[in-house]
Amino acid sequence: MKDNYSLLEKLLHKFVLKNYIIKSTIYELEKFLYSKKSIDTPKKNIFISGLARSGTTMLLNIFYDSGKFSSLTYRDIPFSLSPNLWKFLSACTTKRFEQERIH
Repeated sequence: MKDNYSLLEKLLHKFVLKNYIIKSTIYELEKFLYSKKSIDTPKKNIFISGLARSGTTMLLNIFYDSGKFSSLTYRDIPFSLSPNLWKFLSACTTKRFEQERIH
């Protein structure tokens, strides 16, 4: 299996995910910078859940591939509560993953 993450990305994930103060500070910064701005967020959420092997991944992929829905990906994980900051920071990265699993 090909490793899609660089050492720097792995360290960033571990540093952010294991540190409550960093996570909460980034979230508060996101709220401060972007709470006044209008952001494109869905009016309603759809949650897909089910038992293992019940077709939830297939259903998720159908919705996501339609282009009318969005979802978090592995790439969003360390900053899932600060999507605007992460969009800004990740724009500096030219590397794109070959396969992106949505969640």
